[in-house]
Amino acid sequence: MKKLCQDTLEESYVKSKNLEYKAEEWQTEDWESIKVFDDFDEKKMSSITGDRLLDVGHHITSLPIDSNFHRLVRKIFDNR
Repeated sequence: MKKLCQDTLEESYVKSKNLEYKAEEWQTEDWESIKVFDDFDEKKMSSITGDRLLDVGHHITSLPIDSNFHRLVRKIFDNR
């Protein structure tokens, strides 16, 4: 999984070296594929409990304990 992520990031990085954008063309066709969702105010029904959502939120906003991170990254997460 790590190798797949690393390879994908590396491939995107190499592609980005060849891209040239002009300030006037900041909204390219690449941005066209991003959809805008306007009805955030409307409540949606879900089978996921609030506790489960809080648990997922905690996991995606914290660093794994068993991994090594740069000290500044660790400091940023600790200061949250």
